[in-house]
Amino acid sequence: MPLSRRTFLRYGATSLLSGCIISSRASSLSAASKSGGDAVFISASSDTLGRYHVTTIDKHYHIIRQHEILSRGHSFAVSHRYQSIFCISRRPENTIEVINFKGELLQRVTLPEQRHLYGHAVCHTDGAYLYTTENKIHDGKGIIGVWKINDTSNKLIPSHTFSSFGVGPHDIHISDDQRYLIVANGGIHTHPNTGRKKLNLSTMSPSLVYIDRETGQLHKQLYLPLNNHKNSIRHLAVSRRATVFIALQNHTTETKNQILLAFYDGKQKSLLPLEIPSELETKLKGYIGSIALDASQKVLAATAPKGNCVLFYTANGEFMYHMNSDDVCGVQSTKNPKEFILSNGKGDMIRCKADAELSTTSVTQHKSIYWDNHLIAL
Repeated sequence: MPLSRRTFLRYGATSLLSGCIISSRASSLSAASKSGGDAVFISASSDTLGRYHVTTIDKHYHIIRQHEILSRGHSFAVSHRYQSIFCISRRPENTIEVINFKGELLQRVTLPEQRHLYGHAVCHTDGAYLYTTENKIHDGKGIIGVWKINDTSNKLIPSHTFSSFGVGPHDIHISDDQRYLIVANGGIHTHPNTGRKKLNLSTMSPSLVYIDRETGQLHKQLYLPLNNHKNSIRHLAVSRRATVFIALQNHTTETKNQILLAFYDGKQKSLLPLEIPSELETKLKGYIGSIALDASQKVLAATAPKGNCVLFYTANGEFMYHMNSDDVCGVQSTKNPKEFILSNGKGDMIRCKADAELSTTSVTQHKSIYWDNHLIAL
């Protein structure tokens, strides 16, 4: 029986050789496909030997190359100005791998001892700065790491940090005008010494915040409706109209207080829940993995790996339909209107079109590859 993505990655983490070292002079590059072509997607992945990779994929969804990394990756930021990819390790790891578009390792950055990453980052549009979501381990407060990208070497130089104005900052985006960082404060306090144990479920306070990118000052902070404090805000999709769609992961056993998707339209004083059809409430198991808007900004896709399905909504927040797909988590729009690429823990890349009716246009299967949570476009 094939292992699910999460089951396999738990196994792989225990079997990975802790003494493995990758030379910064070598590219750690392996051609995994004869298809050639420019990379258009990136995903973290693992293989049957328990090794972790950054994997680049071409427009036909074939693998171009794989770069081995020391610990499990989560998501990425991309600087087109510097032709660089920043692979962000997942909580509670503290490593950023800087890889150029050729797949060569430029730098491996390790955070100071009392900080760890949450797996997400974003680049300023001109590519000069990288912003990471982090945890101050000694007091559990969320911070944003600010990094300058060197013009000559393309390497990261630590600049400063400022508060995320919450606990457990996870996903991070930047507003269209480049003025504000938009941060999902998940609200969950964890500590590396206690693994992934949640230490503050009774006092969770997740929020969506807008932070001035230059000064670090709080511009706006929004909360969920009352009695929904155990719904952790995790991932974001920001439209060109500045509407923010929000994916949540719930830590309540009460379905009536469960919110899985929400949005903020820039005008309201709180976050507005999206309706989940009653027949899906139990199936989804309180967990949305990733969300993305299509190229036309008319359709939102939300993956539910624990429920083995994907939900589709209009940009107005109206539910369209869902599709069943085992262990699907990664989602990314293509350049075509209403079209998405999905990735799952079985190694599949699924292209689908969310029009008046949903259609699956192709499935590309990759043997011995287990896709991780997020699929990112270059």
